[in-house]
Amino acid sequence: MSTSASHPPSDQDSLRGALRAVVRAWPIILLCAAVAVGASRGYETQQDTTYEAAASLFFNQNSYQQAIAGGSPSDDIQLETQTAAQIIALPIIRQRAATRAGPDAARGARIRPATSDKSAVVSIRASSPNPGAAATVANAAAREYLSYRRELSAGSLRDVRDVLARQIRRAPTKDQRRALVAKLNNLAALQALTDQDVVVAQDAVGAAESGGSPLRSALIAVVLGVLVGAGIGMLRGPPRSTPRDE
Repeated sequence: MSTSASHPPSDQDSLRGALRAVVRAWPIILLCAAVAVGASRGYETQQDTTYEAAASLFFNQNSYQQAIAGGSPSDDIQLETQTAAQIIALPIIRQRAATRAGPDAARGARIRPATSDKSAVVSIRASSPNPGAAATVANAAAREYLSYRRELSAGSLRDVRDVLARQIRRAPTKDQRRALVAKLNNLAALQALTDQDVVVAQDAVGAAESGGSPLRSALIAVVLGVLVGAGIGMLRGPPRSTPRDE
């Protein structure tokens, strides 16, 4: 009496079985894809339409301005723009922009700064359910950043000016006093230039509808549905073979 030895399934057999399971589960795959697309469309219809507008700030790095003030031009514009973006993201800028724009425009609006590598431009993006409000808030945030920046700069320069004034009064020689007076004059020139080295490059004029593309969302839903359906089919396993009557 001969006995047949049982052999473990090979990788090719396992792959063939998995493919048969996936093919057998095509109704489940289609159902999962349809459910995923329907859920995606239903979610999008429940979301409010949001509009986005952007204003741009330009950081002027002309070396002659720094030369007049007796300094050297900044070598890292990226650091300066990233610092500006962090300041724009502060709650105080958001509050000041809301006050300037008004309560109606500020309702539901959000502000988000954006920078790019090796660029002297900072984009201030505002989103709102109201397209007109989005542009108003973006422009208000740009103006309030400039105003806040001037206030910080004026406070710092005022402190330095007070220190120089005391040093001038206490200078023991005329040469030292003359050098300190020159620094004080350079400080005044620096204050004038500080108010001009950042300007609004472009106001926000209109707003565009923001959010993901419906087609892109539908494609992602289809892919997820297919993967879920295929996974269910593989868990069910390949069809069982029925023994034939001899």
